[in-house]
Amino acid sequence: QIPILENKFGIRIYAQKSYTEALMWMNGDIDDFTAAPTSQDLTTILSYNYSKTGKVKVLGTLASDAKGVKIDRAEFDGSFIGSTSNRFINIQQRDIIGKSSIIKNSLSYNQFSNSWQMGSLDLDQIDKVFKFRSDFESILSGEFKISAGVEYENRKKEYIGRIPKFDFNIRPDAESSILDAKIIEQRIGTYAEITLNNLLNISKLHFVGGI
Repeated sequence: QIPILENKFGIRIYAQKSYTEALMWMNGDIDDFTAAPTSQDLTTILSYNYSKTGKVKVLGTLASDAKGVKIDRAEFDGSFIGSTSNRFINIQQRDIIGKSSIIKNSLSYNQFSNSWQMGSLDLDQIDKVFKFRSDFESILSGEFKISAGVEYENRKKEYIGRIPKFDFNIRPDAESSILDAKIIEQRIGTYAEITLNNLLNISKLHFVGGI
C-alpha cells in the first residue's frame, strides 16, 4: 500500500496465487488429478479524499481458478476440466451535506464465467451484473432521523455449449442437447424510513417506520 498524496490519495494492491500440486503429491492424491487445482487473484483499491468530508474509493478484482479431475465411470473413463473467472469493479462515493446529512453512492459491475468440460458436456456459463445504489440519511434532531434510497440492478445470464441428453451417459459420442440461452433480469427498488428516538419522552423507546 502506497500513500501517494498524504491524507488525500493512496493505492493498495493485493495479489496471491495458489499452487497445489506439491500438496497433492505429499498426500498421495496427485493421481486423482489431470491438472492440480490452481487459483490466482489480484485486487487494487484506489482511495481519494476530494474534500474534508468527501471520499471516493475504486476497487477492482481479477480472479480465476482451474482444475482437472480424473473420472472413472462405467460408461466413461476420462477427465473433468473446470475453470472459473471473475472480474469485478466497484466505485463508492460518500459525502456529508451540511452538518447532519450523509449521501452514499455505489456503482458496480461484475462478470463471472464458469466452464465445464467432461465427455459430451461442454458448457460455458456467463453471469453479468450491473448495479447502482444511492442512500441518503439526515438527522433532523436528536429525536428524529429520515433515511431514503434507491437501487437498480441489471443482470444477464448466458448458457452456451452442449449437455448430455441422459445423465447416465456422458461419453463424448453420446446424445447431447445444444444450449444457447440468455436470461435478462432487471430490478429496481426504493425505500424511505423515519426513526423517532425517546418516544413519549421515554428513554430507549424508539419507533421505526418505513416503506
